[in-house]
Amino acid sequence: DQKGADTLVFHFGSQSLKYGYASQLAPYEEPLLIAHRLQAKVDEEAKGEGQEHDAMDMGDDEFADMGFENFLEKNLDSHIRDVQSDLIKKKVLKTDKEKMSASRGTVSAGAGATISQKYPSNKFNFKTIDKSNYKSEVPEGYAGDVYHWTDDSQEPKWLIGQEVLHMASLQNYVVRQPIHHGYFNISSDYSSFAICDDLARIIIYVATQKLRIKREDIKKFSVVVPINDRFKKGEVSALLNLMLKDLEFKSAYVHQESVLAAFGAALGTACIVDIGAEKLSVCCIEDGMIIPKTYIRKNIGGVDFNRLLLGLFERPKNPFFFPKSEFSMKN
Repeated sequence: DQKGADTLVFHFGSQSLKYGYASQLAPYEEPLLIAHRLQAKVDEEAKGEGQEHDAMDMGDDEFADMGFENFLEKNLDSHIRDVQSDLIKKKVLKTDKEKMSASRGTVSAGAGATISQKYPSNKFNFKTIDKSNYKSEVPEGYAGDVYHWTDDSQEPKWLIGQEVLHMASLQNYVVRQPIHHGYFNISSDYSSFAICDDLARIIIYVATQKLRIKREDIKKFSVVVPINDRFKKGEVSALLNLMLKDLEFKSAYVHQESVLAAFGAALGTACIVDIGAEKLSVCCIEDGMIIPKTYIRKNIGGVDFNRLLLGLFERPKNPFFFPKSEFSMKN
């Protein structure tokens, strides 16, 4: 047998689960989401107990009434403003006034006088682009103009991964995100036990449905779980209990993800830059150990960048970066 063929790897990210055999060159990927079906009749007392709330810390039933897609569409503008103000406070992003001043520039012209430079005149002419050379590729899952939606006619108790994203309506479901900023997404409505329960369902789903491993054969496999460079002991203990006791893997190995990345590239010394969906971290590895003073972590990631770029595209005032005639989110 090929070395590593009896070992599975599960790397839990904020938005996706990377998994596969240890012998693979590249992992598979599945959205780390699970949707629980709501009961047909739920009284107000049961709603207050937290089982009908989303894992994203929503304090009312607006999510359950509107559905995931409609909720995001309605609240996207406020999210963009929150991200922009947060980045400005952290001095990652400049204010409009600062950018306008930097683009014009000021040149000293003697005592008490300044000469302001105008906007750069060498704008790029988007109309000169030959658009006939650009071809759009139809992503997998489309057949003409008809999208392959998830079939929930059997009313499953829960949906996992791509099934959640391909639902035509999530009005009867509550979507949960077990991992947030790289850690357990614990809240008053989402306990550590509930998170481990959802992770167990997701692991069983990808093992049986994606990797085609029989449920009773999981105990024949070992498992490797990369964890945060600055991990929480309680979460590591919960993951080990999940893998060994609940899922009955033969053995489990956990280690810091940056160290595993360096060893995977056959490097004993390296600088690891990890840009994830919800967090960014940088650290230096020497002889298989993280140098403590080199570790930097920010809760900013690809999701924030996407929201920021979307906000820039849709802003009513864009001096010359994104011409409205050429860049339109509606086209």
